[in-house]
Amino acid sequence: MDAGLSVIRLRHPETVHQVIMCSSYFFSHLNLARQRPGERLSRWLSDLVQDYKTIESTIEDIVFPLCDVDHWFMINISFRHRAIQLAEGLGWVPKLPVYETISWFLKTHLNTQMDNWQRGMVRIDCPIQQDGSSCGVIALGRIEQLVSRAPYMSWIPHDAARQRITWLQACIEVHNGIFRSHVEIENDNLRYGAQVKVTCLIFE
Repeated sequence: MDAGLSVIRLRHPETVHQVIMCSSYFFSHLNLARQRPGERLSRWLSDLVQDYKTIESTIEDIVFPLCDVDHWFMINISFRHRAIQLAEGLGWVPKLPVYETISWFLKTHLNTQMDNWQRGMVRIDCPIQQDGSSCGVIALGRIEQLVSRAPYMSWIPHDAARQRITWLQACIEVHNGIFRSHVEIENDNLRYGAQVKVTCLIFE
C-alpha cells in the first residue's frame, strides 16, 4: 500500500501545498497518541504537525489509507468541506474509533475549531467493489483521484486483476528508479499482449 502512495506522490507533485498524504501507519500512531495524552508525539506525527503549519494557509486535505478488519478504506480530513470523510467499495464503516481519534488530533495538535464541522464520518463517492480482494486497489485509486483533483476514478470491476497488476508494475518500477504513468504501463501491456500472472497479497 505504501509503495502505491509513493507512486501517487511522484505522479502529482503539483498538489504538495494542498494535500498531505500520510502512510498506512498514520492512524495507528494517532490512536496510540490519543491513548497516551501525556507523552510526546511520535516523530511521524510531529513531522506532520510541522508540515501542516508550513502550508496551513493553503492546505485542503490530509488523506491516508486505513486497514481495518482486513479491509482498506480511504480516510480524508477535508478542510475544504469541514468533514472527516471515508471511501470504500463495500458499504462498510471502520470499527476503529476513526472520527473520535481524528477529532481529538485536530483540536489538540492542529488547533482546529470544529464547531462548524460535520459530525461523524461522511461517506463520499467510490466505485463499488464486486470481489473480496480489490479494496486496496480501490483505496489507492480513490486517493489518487483526490490528490490529482480528477473528476472521477477510472474503475471497471471485471478488470480488477489488470488494475492490481498495473499498480504492482508501477510500484516495482518506482522502486527501481523508473517512472511511468498508469496509461503508459497499460498501453505496453496491451501492445505486447502481456499475460502476467502474479500471486501477490500486497493489496489484499
